[in-house]
Amino acid sequence: MKRRSLVCAILVVGVTIVALPAVAPAQRADPFGAIDGTVVDTTGRGIGGVDVVVMGGSEVVRTNRAGAYRIDSVAPGPHLLRFRRLGLQPQTISVVTNPDDVTGVDVIMGPLVHRLDVVEVQASNGEISRVPKVFADRMRTGMGIYITPAQIANHHAVKTSDLLRGIPGIEVVEVGYTATVRTGRGVVTINGSACSDLPVYVNDSYASGGGAPALGTQAATTEGEKAASSVAGLTPGLHGVGNLDAVDPTDIVGIEVYRGPSEMPATLPPSPCGAIVIWTK
Repeated sequence: MKRRSLVCAILVVGVTIVALPAVAPAQRADPFGAIDGTVVDTTGRGIGGVDVVVMGGSEVVRTNRAGAYRIDSVAPGPHLLRFRRLGLQPQTISVVTNPDDVTGVDVIMGPLVHRLDVVEVQASNGEISRVPKVFADRMRTGMGIYITPAQIANHHAVKTSDLLRGIPGIEVVEVGYTATVRTGRGVVTINGSACSDLPVYVNDSYASGGGAPALGTQAATTEGEKAASSVAGLTPGLHGVGNLDAVDPTDIVGIEVYRGPSEMPATLPPSPCGAIVIWTK
């Protein structure tokens, strides 16, 4: 904290007393810096609920409803600043912070866009829906639990996490406005690794939960990490953050739920915790 000291000097000349003005010492600079800014969509509208983290650090801040954020006590020097929210294209920005200074970083995040092969599936009531081919192929294996377009429509869910409530073997955990999913086995897996929550994929990209992708699985560039990565090149870690309800349930056409490693398809990275795969329109 900056402090101000007051020092007064009195000069006596004969019977005249002259008070010299107070002189404050030089203020000490804060050895740390800060980063702030806003996150908006392609229309300029602020996006709330975006996780912002300085790579290599443990503190995660989240944008408010207007899309604003601030990270204090950032060591001076170059950093990678990562922005993530389910259903949006992740962004990684290179930034240099200075002591006793605030660095502004504003970011535009667009939706994840994928071109997926689709097929038609027929429900028991005769209704035909179009779903991604990979979703239909995995559903035929019988491994895991699959939530179809008809089930989603009949559920009338307000939040995406509502679609997962009541599924045997998993638990929806809500803290404030954030919802995550963990296995019903608890927070310790059969191999002793901690499972704070299940990794979540949106379409064919790792999105959040279950921790950030393990170090070394993504190539970084001087401009930052790649904005999105195929699941084939990712191995999720185990301690992450992410809000499942950041995805609008009306945009979802299918969900895959894998409650442990025995149910995981070979096309997803191995995970001792299982995984959630969300397919959007």
